[in-house]
Amino acid sequence: MIKGKLDALRVLIRDKGASALILTKPSNMGYLLGYEDGVLAYLDSSTVKVVVPLLDYDRAMELIGSGVEVLAYSGYKLPVEGNFIFGSDELARLVSSWVGQGSSVMVDDPNNQLISKALNAANAKPINASADIQDIRSVKSAEELELIKRAIDITLKVLDELYSMRLVGMRERDVAAYIYQGLIRHGGDGLAFNPIVGSGPNGAKPHHTHSDRVIGEGETVVVDIGARYRLYCADVTRTLTTGGIEGRLRDAYEAVVEASRSAIRAIKPGVKASDVDAEARRVINEYGFSWGFIHSLGHGVGVEVHEKPLLGPSSSDTLRAGNVVTVEPGVYIKGVGGVRVENMVLVTEGGAEVLTRDRYAYV
Repeated sequence: MIKGKLDALRVLIRDKGASALILTKPSNMGYLLGYEDGVLAYLDSSTVKVVVPLLDYDRAMELIGSGVEVLAYSGYKLPVEGNFIFGSDELARLVSSWVGQGSSVMVDDPNNQLISKALNAANAKPINASADIQDIRSVKSAEELELIKRAIDITLKVLDELYSMRLVGMRERDVAAYIYQGLIRHGGDGLAFNPIVGSGPNGAKPHHTHSDRVIGEGETVVVDIGARYRLYCADVTRTLTTGGIEGRLRDAYEAVVEASRSAIRAIKPGVKASDVDAEARRVINEYGFSWGFIHSLGHGVGVEVHEKPLLGPSSSDTLRAGNVVTVEPGVYIKGVGGVRVENMVLVTEGGAEVLTRDRYAYV
């Protein structure tokens, strides 16, 4: 657990006039504790407690470290002894005793039935903390950046291997299988998301995953992958080509590359996220592909692969130093192919730092 995160959440509790904060969403528990598989986490001005599944107790003790009281939970009574809680009623009573009568308590999920039951029993008032926690999570600490960079390094190593492979004749799923294996082999704890390998016409489907289609000559292959390292995610897209591409696909490639560069130049603290999206869209429109850019420009990345801020036309977010965002313009030509280049960018005090530089970053 990184102390700075705990301090930030305790400041939030104080500023909202609450007595405590209860986390039940895995991403928020992962952010605070480096462990996301708990039942709930409770923190106030002096203590941090986490309830974990009984079967996961030993692993949780290893991952969470010191300074946190760890309790094990089972949904039914078992003949075991120790710091264990059995059944949802017992757990609700315990949480109610932590909260105290008549207090205000911040929660990250107001719809969690167990927490609602516990707060009702204590006559406590819930305060929705979800948006506030997202704001805190959007600014990365130095320690978080190191974990993100490690996830990126693993991802780029796999991409570098793909650049040297002959993809023609391989099925999309064969390439995806290589990606799965490579992200683990190079040190990833898992995948941030299901990899995309979209060749030929499949590349025109932004959320295509992979299929039995055999990759041919003279095509684009959209490869969107990301490792997960100690809960932190990478998200990188490269559009590979199998031989030369001509016509609209070549024009689309040039449009996307220029749009990416222009959008990254626009990034700095205080800039509206929608204005960065607009800059990329302006370039693609000039190339005549306004109809082909059918998604937002990007999003924040952290313990989840999609976090605040959102870089899109309707976003109300403003960029802040410490944000890590994707910049991923794309053009999709139905029945022909697609082009997308996605880089991860750190918003710095002076502008932007591209974290995903390799031979096909085009920045």
